[in-house]
Amino acid sequence: QIRTRAPHVRFLRIGSRMVVQMPTRVTPELCAVLEKHRVQMINIHINHPKEITPLLRRRVKLLQKAGIMMGLQTVCLKGVNDSVEVMRELFMQSIEMGVRPYYVYSTDMVEGAHHFIVPHRRMLELYEGLRGWISGPAVPTFIVDGLGGLGKLPIIPSYVREEALPDGSGTTVKCRNYAGKTVEMPGLGQDFSLPSVSN
Repeated sequence: QIRTRAPHVRFLRIGSRMVVQMPTRVTPELCAVLEKHRVQMINIHINHPKEITPLLRRRVKLLQKAGIMMGLQTVCLKGVNDSVEVMRELFMQSIEMGVRPYYVYSTDMVEGAHHFIVPHRRMLELYEGLRGWISGPAVPTFIVDGLGGLGKLPIIPSYVREEALPDGSGTTVKCRNYAGKTVEMPGLGQDFSLPSVSN
């Protein structure tokens, strides 16, 4: 009914933890229904590599055979997965089974969940412990849900150390790589915009 009621929807994506909590619900019959309604992507919610079981892998394979792209969403939880080692293992296991790590959410500010909240500085450290250290497609986007309906806000460290070095040109930019090594990039700060052409 979604397709008929909202024909302007071009990409249909579902987010669900059902595949993890009740993988036996993923059957050939369910896959046929999803395929019929042209569901293009399912983001499954996994928070720890121990949740990736042989049964889960088999049911993910069923969804993939139905032509559904698979993504991974994770919530950063203090004491559960807020370590670089756990996240590296989670995202590498995920990408190995054809599930693309998509989002890592900051814990929502809801009653009863404050003990799970990971400070944003720690989330930046976790991101930096992934980027460059594991396969690029296995690195998700870290986000926080903006209050008041502002949408998803990325939590991303800056790899630009200085935007203009004192070389007189103002176009040399100093950047750092994933391992913390810095490099000067001459010309990177230059504006190469072409002048507008009038008729």
